[in-house]
Amino acid sequence: TTLSAFEGIFGNGEFWFSDISQVNDKKERVLYIETKISEIMVSADDEKKKILEDLRQKIRQYTKKSHYIFCLSSNYDDASQWERYGDNGKGIGIVFNREFFELLATPTSCDPPPEEILHLRSVNYQVRDACNFIENYIDAEDPIIKAMYFDWILSISMEYKHNSFQNEKEIRAILEIPSACEKQQYANVRGNLKHYYPYQWKVACENKNIAYEDLISEILIGPRSEIEPSMMAGYLKRLGYNGLAKKIKKSDCPLR
Repeated sequence: TTLSAFEGIFGNGEFWFSDISQVNDKKERVLYIETKISEIMVSADDEKKKILEDLRQKIRQYTKKSHYIFCLSSNYDDASQWERYGDNGKGIGIVFNREFFELLATPTSCDPPPEEILHLRSVNYQVRDACNFIENYIDAEDPIIKAMYFDWILSISMEYKHNSFQNEKEIRAILEIPSACEKQQYANVRGNLKHYYPYQWKVACENKNIAYEDLISEILIGPRSEIEPSMMAGYLKRLGYNGLAKKIKKSDCPLR
């Protein structure tokens, strides 16, 4: 991430989850749905085509919940990743402990249900190999079962990206919140208006009895950054992250 975003994460204790409609893949959520509808359209009769068109309209009008995403990668010390997402190699990488991150996404029994529902999923880039839940939706006669398949279609559509992004090896944190929630914010990011949700990650760790410094395995200084590990350690100590100050290293990527 950029140094300014890094400061927000540790200075404000916030992860900015992006509105899924504003990410850099213009086929987000559309790719799975349109691919699977096209597969069925090849041999669909008029009745099926009508159901599919109604489904398209229903998906477009779906506004009950909003989805925001926080994008991670298992290919984090990669030259193309640094150039695209790490301020052209001058940024900072945050390596998360997946076990503890998955604990954040593990539901707990509570009443009422939590306002924020977090999911952690690996992105798939081979959409044509995916199960076609749209066929199940068409065949379902019970309204409850049909509604279940509709929810699955919406959910799985966020797990697929175009195969031109496959080098990213993305792991995606998906945050589901009610559309009526008023915590969403707007910010000017490089001349564009960004719609985001400020996720209080330290509070979330406390609620799950996770020591928040255990959530992070390593702080990686970008290959083109002039920041020294000792300076970063001093900065983190000033913010009270004494444990993280011991987890800093320079990127091994030879980008110059």
